Amino acid sequence: MIERAIENWLTNTNERNYQIAFCHVLMQSGYKIIYISSHRPLEQGKDIIAIDENREYFAYQLKTGNINLSEWRKIKGEVMELIELPIVHPSCDKTKIHKSFLVLNGEITDEVRLQIDQINENNIRLKKGYSYLDVIDKTTLLREFVKAQGSFMPKELEDFNVFLELFLADGSDFINKEKLFSFFNKTVFYETSMQKTEAFNSIYSSVIILSYLLNTYQNKKNYYALFEAWIILAACILRYAKKQGITKEDLGNTLYLICEEINNILLSLKEETYQKRVFLEGNLMGDGGDIYKARATIVLGVLAANEIFSSLRKKDYELHNQLLILIKENMKNMSFWGESAFPYFFTLLNTWS
Repeated sequence: MIERAIENWLTNTNERNYQIAFCHVLMQSGYKIIYISSHRPLEQGKDIIAIDENREYFAYQLKTGNINLSEWRKIKGEVMELIELPIVHPSCDKTKIHKSFLVLNGEITDEVRLQIDQINENNIRLKKGYSYLDVIDKTTLLREFVKAQGSFMPKELEDFNVFLELFLADGSDFINKEKLFSFFNKTVFYETSMQKTEAFNSIYSSVIILSYLLNTYQNKKNYYALFEAWIILAACILRYAKKQGITKEDLGNTLYLICEEINNILLSLKEETYQKRVFLEGNLMGDGGDIYKARATIVLGVLAANEIFSSLRKKDYELHNQLLILIKENMKNMSFWGESAFPYFFTLLNTWS
């Protein structure tokens, strides 16, 4: 049942949504992630860059669905950038050849495999010094995801029911924070007397599990629910690490990836907010009033918090004027419904000041 749930998620998701889970599959195998893309221009065909224990470099390009000759012709330019252009990163030697992988959650046709083989053979024969291209398809990817989540899955009927409830949620509402927190603490982070290696496997598995638990929320582009879920997982990981005696420095790669995921989610929320400029959702007959005010407060409060966080991370970061204008336009729509509204107002006022 669990394997079928993972397969269903993997088949129906896109490269953006299985990226962080794949990173943790690599980390569980001993790789260190030094770069993860935000799927924006100028990334030279590389979605993920990793280093292994021997300081060998690995570059991965992630794709969605099956690749036939027609699709291959569309992506071939990106793939050639992946194998031909050197890795440009402070941690890497540009003169050293990396290993390249095309990763997809579908299958690749024999005609495309033949072209990839010809490209590799031609590069070797002509001694071009380009990277060798390998393919990781859905079958291999599914096997690695199932293997990576290991034994960190519900065994008791009650916990399994919670897993199904989270996995099968509609995805358009708030995520059930209490159940998500309880699920992780009872199934993944319940054991606090593990060896450090096993403890790290628990942490890596939690990221993979959350990725497919959030499938419906990703499909509905429910960015606020995604944001809350990743924040909850980060808190669970920090709490577990403290019990296990794992330092923040040891958690660096995982926390970095989660922070990047949260930042990308909030960038998507910001772009959606700028485009719509109103906070109506769903059936307009049942929206508005206090619901509208609460939604405006929550969304703008979270975006303001991210602006503050970004300014702390980068000294030269400039606050978005567009967000400040949007906050000003919606001052009349803010709602202080109780003490849980205070964090949103706190970040709004700090951004405004």
